Amino acid sequence: TEVPTVLKNRKLHRVRYIPNPDSVQGFITRVSPHWLHIFYYRYVLGKEKAGTPGFAPYKTYYDPVVSRVGIHKFCEENNLTIKAELGNAYWKPGHGIMRSAILAFKRVVSAISFGTLAWQYTDLLYIIQLNGPARAD
Repeated sequence: TEVPTVLKNRKLHRVRYIPNPDSVQGFITRVSPHWLHIFYYRYVLGKEKAGTPGFAPYKTYYDPVVSRVGIHKFCEENNLTIKAELGNAYWKPGHGIMRSAILAFKRVVSAISFGTLAWQYTDLLYIIQLNGPARAD
């Protein structure tokens, strides 16, 4: 999701959300088959039309740039400065006891990964500044 471009001190800033493949949710998304995501949406979250045209979940493809390491490398190579990097924990799936169970599951998976998978947030928010003219390819 892209938040509109903003101007600040005559410098162009871009505000971007990207999915975090190094979160518990990102890891599960990468390693599980798409049919399992549809099952989860339909039977755990109660979304009857899940997986049908126009309804999530959609197939997910991760490019190496879509990660903390990838976005930092991309910015270094393209004359960009990361002004802010934040985790976004807005999306909270399920309701009631199911939400608590999902949160507990995310914490357990994070612990098993020795903290390398974040449980607290699913997306990353970046505010990126162009440091001058864009490089010409």
